[in-house]
Amino acid sequence: MKTRLVITFAFLASAAASFAGDYDFGGTQGSIGPNMSGTISDNITGTAGLAISAAGNMSDGGGGSGTCLTLSGDNSGLSGGVSITSGYVQFDLTLAIFDAANTITLNGGGILASASRTLANDFAIGENGGYLRAYNSLSAWNNALRLDGKLTGTGLLTKTDGGHVTLAGDMSGFQGSLRLGGGTLVVTNSTLAVTELQVVSGTSLRIFSNQTVTVREGVTDGDLRKTDGGHLTVLGDSSHSSTSFESSSSYDAYLNVGNGGTTGTLGTGAITMTGNRGFLVFNRSDGYNVQNAISGNATVEVKGGGTFTFSGANVYTRGTVVYAGTTLKVAHASALGAGAVELKSGATLVVDGIAVTGITDLTALGAAIEFADGSSMLGVSGTLTLDGATLYLAGLGLGTGSFDVGSVLFGNTSYDYQNNITISGLAGYTWVDNHTIDVTAVPEPSTYAFAGLALIGGMMILRRRRG
Repeated sequence: MKTRLVITFAFLASAAASFAGDYDFGGTQGSIGPNMSGTISDNITGTAGLAISAAGNMSDGGGGSGTCLTLSGDNSGLSGGVSITSGYVQFDLTLAIFDAANTITLNGGGILASASRTLANDFAIGENGGYLRAYNSLSAWNNALRLDGKLTGTGLLTKTDGGHVTLAGDMSGFQGSLRLGGGTLVVTNSTLAVTELQVVSGTSLRIFSNQTVTVREGVTDGDLRKTDGGHLTVLGDSSHSSTSFESSSSYDAYLNVGNGGTTGTLGTGAITMTGNRGFLVFNRSDGYNVQNAISGNATVEVKGGGTFTFSGANVYTRGTVVYAGTTLKVAHASALGAGAVELKSGATLVVDGIAVTGITDLTALGAAIEFADGSSMLGVSGTLTLDGATLYLAGLGLGTGSFDVGSVLFGNTSYDYQNNITISGLAGYTWVDNHTIDVTAVPEPSTYAFAGLALIGGMMILRRRRG
């Protein structure tokens, strides 16, 4: 027998209970709660929506089997939207899921899945936050709590417990933050931008190929683990412990630090990269000192027009690429890892007073290499290609006499430097052979001092005239 209610109907019990019977709220919003647990096994209908205050453990780990409110009836007759303000709601059967036309608002409460469930509803995350909990048994992106609808709102969305939650809908309207409290969050079919990404160590963010997750204000808390393909772009300054970047064997994967502006870091913790199709990209217009220890099998790219300094002891193995208009200063002997280095036309590499090791091949086509002082060296064990490159040698402090460009600067005397490079910063030199120069004149410090005094005097005269 169906009961029709003409006023707001509320289940007021807070202890576990079971209810049988059909509940029709009619044209008035229904209310279930407060802190309701147990099972409602029959149908819930009405046209003005439903507010639910359920019981549940909202901790990152999920709190074991715990308590929640389980819906197991046919609730497809409800319209007007659903709001969950506390605890967890679980759908025991597919029929129990509210009709897809209902937007589910999580504003202090959440959805729990102990078995694979796909929800077509749109979700909105309120200012009190929302929770998505998936049991450990949900162990894959297609065996998960899956949301296929739109995701909107400005609150904090928290993924809890050890299983998988898959976001497969349109997330372009979401303006809130994200917390990975447990298990794995999978992004399969959209672009997701979050204000802040909070990570608990042991959790994972999996991004499918061609999808993008952007973090506007940085990553905080524990160890960040990003897997599969796609792009993760960090625009803010981060403070999390470390970063693990695992690329797919089938698709290119990108971890982008900045997007051409003046912000974006991965904190100072270690960056570990696995897989063979990963790219770690530093992309800022101002650059910064990258102190992270970078290891593993990925390509490191530096772009954006800024001046970057690599000062860590790095052991990554798939090489370094520096793009046009960008300067990379090398301030540690192993800062460039163990691999090839490619300098695009218009790029600059500055060797900052150390002997760099680990470079297999070096390619500089129309690029510049600056040696900051007499201790600077680029040790290249493999192939040199310096077509159209310019070497800046003023910082070496050379006197007149013979100087072996090949052996001193690159550890390679077999390359034809004479016909492939331009030397700058010396007042006069001639080639003795294709890797040795005879320095005939060097800039005199007094020349620079005189020029500086003349400039200062001119500025003083100009100021007096203006006064």
